[in-house]
Amino acid sequence: VGQYRGYLYTSTDTGATWTQRDPTGGAPLEDIDWTFVTSSDDGTRLAAGLDDGKVYTSTDSGVTWTERDPASGNRAWVSGASSSDGTRLVIAAEDDYVYTSTDGGETWARRDPTGSPAQWTGVASSSDGSILVAAAGLTGLFLSTDSGETWENVEPETTGSDGWMAVACSSDGSMIIAGLDGGSIYI
Repeated sequence: VGQYRGYLYTSTDTGATWTQRDPTGGAPLEDIDWTFVTSSDDGTRLAAGLDDGKVYTSTDSGVTWTERDPASGNRAWVSGASSSDGTRLVIAAEDDYVYTSTDGGETWARRDPTGSPAQWTGVASSSDGSILVAAAGLTGLFLSTDSGETWENVEPETTGSDGWMAVACSSDGSMIIAGLDGGSIYI
């Protein structure tokens, strides 16, 4: 999603009509820059992150929201992904760490794929949440096959100084696609 100032909107009819949602409960619009939204397969469980803010979760398709504080303070959240049932979440913050939750965002574990804070740009999850992929700008691509407990650098050999900008994976986690800032795509 990029950064967008304002409200979130949900639709239950494939986009024919939309309902405005305010997860923050009335924060000034100039303080609201949404950087990611992720959803369970059925659309009931949602998670959304703010640039320089918190993460918000919903279990009723966005009607009500709960503020979450994965990192004990505001962060520049850049990316998030969800398991198909919405209970397993992975999120990443710029110049920080990766965080995972196995209970829909009620509790969080800080993950350290690189050994120190990194410039995270994207995360992806298999449908069961066991396989996670995280892209860290110029640092590399990282894979976990145990829901974020351990990580390995799986970066392909690249040329130049282009940084990783986006990552996605198939529902079973066997296929990964990653994009470099310079335009190259790796599968």
